[in-house]
Amino acid sequence: IEGLWIETFSSLLQQNYHKSPAMLLPAANSLLKELCDCLADPVKRWCAFQLLRLFAQDSQPIQSGDDIMIPSETEQQLLEWKEIMDEEEGIELEEDVSVAASWLPERIMSLLQNIGNDSAFSHS
Repeated sequence: IEGLWIETFSSLLQQNYHKSPAMLLPAANSLLKELCDCLADPVKRWCAFQLLRLFAQDSQPIQSGDDIMIPSETEQQLLEWKEIMDEEEGIELEEDVSVAASWLPERIMSLLQNIGNDSAFSHS
């Protein structure tokens, strides 16, 4: 049944991706965490990627202003990095991390932070 569902959903997504992105965008926006989780599932990966790509093309940040939430794992790593940098570099890095957090879903940010760590891509 899952194979039939994913084929049907993939077909609908292919048909409507370019014709009606405004119809798909609210769903992509409201389900970012779940879509990122689907990237780990080979059956759901293509559909999740297409919806995330649609969201990325919208050019609206996920978070903005003073309410930007940086994932705790990233916050901890940022503190460690800042300890070995001069103050100006640390401030610049903190600003860069805030900008990244405003645009990237938490799961994607964590994956990017852990590039090079083989186990980072095996978590689901």
